[in-house]
Amino acid sequence: MKKTAMVLFLVAVVLSAAWVGAASAFVLSVDITSLSAGVGGSETITVNDGTAPYTAVSNDESVATVVVAANVVTWTGVSEGTASITIDDSDGNSVIAAVTVSGAAPPGDTELSMVDGDPLSLSMSEKERRTVPVVDGSGFYNFTLSAEGVAEVEISGNSLTVIAESEGNVTVTVTDSAGNEGVVEIAVSSLVSISPGSLTVARGETGTLTVARGSGYYNVTSSDTGIAEASLSAGGTVTVTALEEGTAEITVTDSLGNTAESLVNVVEELRILSFITDSGTAVSTSVTTFEGKEETLTLRDGSGFYDVTTSDENVAKGYMGGDDLVVTAVTAGTAEITVTDSTGKTVVAVVTVKQVLVASVEELMLQAGTKGTFTVSNTNNLIKASTSNSSVARALWSEGVVTVTAFSPGSATITVSENDVSVDTVAVTVVNLFAPLLSVSVAGESATLSWPEVSGATGYRLSAVTSLDAPESLVTADLGNVDSVTYEFFSGFDRIAALQAYNDSGDSDYSNTVNILIP
Repeated sequence: MKKTAMVLFLVAVVLSAAWVGAASAFVLSVDITSLSAGVGGSETITVNDGTAPYTAVSNDESVATVVVAANVVTWTGVSEGTASITIDDSDGNSVIAAVTVSGAAPPGDTELSMVDGDPLSLSMSEKERRTVPVVDGSGFYNFTLSAEGVAEVEISGNSLTVIAESEGNVTVTVTDSAGNEGVVEIAVSSLVSISPGSLTVARGETGTLTVARGSGYYNVTSSDTGIAEASLSAGGTVTVTALEEGTAEITVTDSLGNTAESLVNVVEELRILSFITDSGTAVSTSVTTFEGKEETLTLRDGSGFYDVTTSDENVAKGYMGGDDLVVTAVTAGTAEITVTDSTGKTVVAVVTVKQVLVASVEELMLQAGTKGTFTVSNTNNLIKASTSNSSVARALWSEGVVTVTAFSPGSATITVSENDVSVDTVAVTVVNLFAPLLSVSVAGESATLSWPEVSGATGYRLSAVTSLDAPESLVTADLGNVDSVTYEFFSGFDRIAALQAYNDSGDSDYSNTVNILIP
């Protein structure tokens, strides 16, 4: 493939925020941290989060010049050398771009030929932008991507611009008006990361950091090897050896020059991670709770960046809220929840989850002066039963059964609880008399109405209407203390009837309705 050395910009962007005057809600930042272009080529930086209008200046316009339009800064390479581009917003916040112009091309960056048939390979990191000249083509270019989301591609004139979006591989096929094809194979690596972002280690001990993402082939350094040394092993584990009290920054660099940092704090003695309990502190504790409940356990002397694991997520789950372990009870059983801080210290909470109380009924209807019962499951026989209205109904727990005594018509809620934590309720309705259950049988022109005796009733009253929509047709008859009555009617007689029981304290509700229809 035809190779042409290009003069590139290698840009490292260092962010800084300076507050001037009134405080701002945003910190000035830019969208792209790795850029390249040839001498005479131009690239853009989008400014985010700052306060417009923006200004930008180059400290050496013989190396790079800069133009600002709204929130887009366009810079152009002039010659080999170094320059600093400073971007300011109206609140005084600054972003500094350190620009190096050299004759060395980045790996894989060259021209895309439309005739020689060899694919062009590009290795890029997330958010990196590359501009590739397209040569030997007839113009009027189109392109297709083998996959979405890995890189964004634009063609303008004879230039192909690639913006890396996320880790992965994608093939770009470019065609010109004559049917020639050029192929670009792009491999995008994630920006390198290291966790945790800070680490506390006792002097003379070691701690570990984990490197993730990035392009591989890592190098690790310490800002002060007198305080902490760092070494990298296979699998991306960084071992930090604490030598003297103080702080040091551990930096990991991948093969594309992307970096990530972790701040190491070396202390004389590392205090022990523990739970705060009623009796002091402990590295292990026990908690008993009920299904669906949350419990909070507070930790002390942890180094932060906690990891939480549970032996059985079907029983209990946990997560950290600051220095608090929040435990969520799921189903009955026992589970161990382990909390590990960034130094590897651990504490364990043994969580016992019990089933919530369940009453055998949700509603209970009683006649005044009578009693009713229900049972409660999932209990340790430590039940307490209470009522919301003692003049209507009261409750008593004994030997697995709650007995409700009805006193007067009305409504009450019976609450059963155990240890004042696990709770269930039963809605109780007390009536003076139960409503009768009315039935009718017809033989010829005779109709017999009958009902079972209602306990406590001293008589019954029959009501009938021609239609439920015609209350003015209502007629009633006091039947006395009987349990049936027979009437002689005529052909075509049609009425709707209902029955009430009564005593000296009042009437019951109406019974069900029946239709008296004589053929």
